[in-house]
Amino acid sequence: MRYQIFLPCVPPTATHQGSAMILRRRDGTPFVGKAAGSAGAKAKKNLLNLLCSHAPPRPFEEATCVTVKLVFPWRKSEPKYKREMGEIPHVTRPDLDNLAKLILDAAVDARFLASDQIIHKLVMTKSWGDEVGITITMENDECST
Repeated sequence: MRYQIFLPCVPPTATHQGSAMILRRRDGTPFVGKAAGSAGAKAKKNLLNLLCSHAPPRPFEEATCVTVKLVFPWRKSEPKYKREMGEIPHVTRPDLDNLAKLILDAAVDARFLASDQIIHKLVMTKSWGDEVGITITMENDECST
């Protein structure tokens, strides 16, 4: 089975990792957590809202290959000759591994995947380009290694 969607939106720049902070319990002991109104929580909620309407008929339950392509809008300072190249690598924040956690957690919550444990291959790219959005491809029939 192969399933692909394109979300025409600006990819999130806030992540779970970035919104972690030291909070205090009622008794005053500190712990690392995430405030309910944090930027990471809002980014996950927005992503979840976008994903819910595109959920597959049934979630993937077997070993699955996931490919995620994030295309951010061009920076205003980007020279014209770079824009003419098409897409160029996005090598600034947010970190790709933190974006992976955010996107895959939202995909599990939106019932794309039964669990993120079934992912055996993950390919992610982030770039600046003209076609701004998030492309997610999931397949479990013919995962090339």
